[in-house]
Amino acid sequence: MTEVSNEGWFSRIAGALWSILIGIVVVLISGIVLFWNEGRAVHTAASLSEGASLVVSVAPGTINPANDGKLVHVAGPTASAQDVTDADFGFSVPGLALRRTVEMYQWSEKSATETRKTVGGGEEKVTRYTYERDWASVARGSGGFKEPQGHENPPFPTLSSTTVYGRGATLGAFALPERVLSNLIPTQAPTLPASAGSRSAEYFGTRTTLTPGVIYAGASPGTPKVGDVRVTYASVPVAPISIVARQAQSTFALYVTRNGREILMVAAGEQDAASMFKGEQDANQIFTWILRVVGMIAMVIGFRMMLNLLSVLGDLIPIVGDIIGAGAWLVALTFTVVLAPLIIAVAWLVFRPFIALGVIALAIAILFGIRQVTRRNKVAPAVSLGTS
Repeated sequence: MTEVSNEGWFSRIAGALWSILIGIVVVLISGIVLFWNEGRAVHTAASLSEGASLVVSVAPGTINPANDGKLVHVAGPTASAQDVTDADFGFSVPGLALRRTVEMYQWSEKSATETRKTVGGGEEKVTRYTYERDWASVARGSGGFKEPQGHENPPFPTLSSTTVYGRGATLGAFALPERVLSNLIPTQAPTLPASAGSRSAEYFGTRTTLTPGVIYAGASPGTPKVGDVRVTYASVPVAPISIVARQAQSTFALYVTRNGREILMVAAGEQDAASMFKGEQDANQIFTWILRVVGMIAMVIGFRMMLNLLSVLGDLIPIVGDIIGAGAWLVALTFTVVLAPLIIAVAWLVFRPFIALGVIALAIAILFGIRQVTRRNKVAPAVSLGTS
């Protein structure tokens, strides 16, 4: 389906005025995010360094009351007194946790808009809507489609996606609370008992097929139809894990560092404390750079929105508007290249004063060295000319 809409020049000017206000807000928010991100990174790194210096590695087989309240590292095999149970389908499987994901095969609507400039500064927007079928874990209201006829989605099942945790899970002598188990990623497709198929057939009112980790409600799993339901399971196996957390008598809890940050690390397999803290420090650096890039991109977009009025005014002659628009992007990028590092530098002065002062001193030394070399190069020709 194709939809064509037109917007006049004066209407575009009004929209450009609004974009100035929105652009200012976007630039302010991106600047705040960049500043906050530096503080978050410093505080997180400091808390991890504090934790790495305080952590005590203990054996999982015994509980030492003297370690109560301390940050401890425990690694070893796990056990579970009970299997994890899906009460809706009435079956249990071995594991520490069981994640259930409910999906339905549905119609989805996608749109792509092409904008064309018209004589007189207006715009013509051509939007093309396409429809395809795929799996989704949320209901898609086909009533809101541009072309709902022939793309109707049936009601989504009342059954929801969820995660259940095993009771009586332990790591040696320590009990594993849900807060710890929720940090483990389910990766294993459990074998489902035949009873799950009969129970699901009653639930969905249609034929069901069982495969490892999947209950399929529909005529044919190989050729799904709109309205078919797929329930996928993934479990956390009873296997060795590693934990860094506060010892709370016979279990684990969050450890709060001096700067108020919380530490609770859980990893699959047996890892030493140093490796776990290094992994968290690396993740902190990666996340810091991701937020820096996102903040800078948002700032470029914000500045471009603030300059959109110039492009619209120039669109009275389309080629002029295109030139101004390209220049506006360049100006927005230039402003960002100047402002974003300045914000980060100010944040470093606040959160990393010694490093910031060191960088400033190094920059001054480099500039002084360049100036001295430049002076010597200017004096040398004059001296050689005088001696000849």
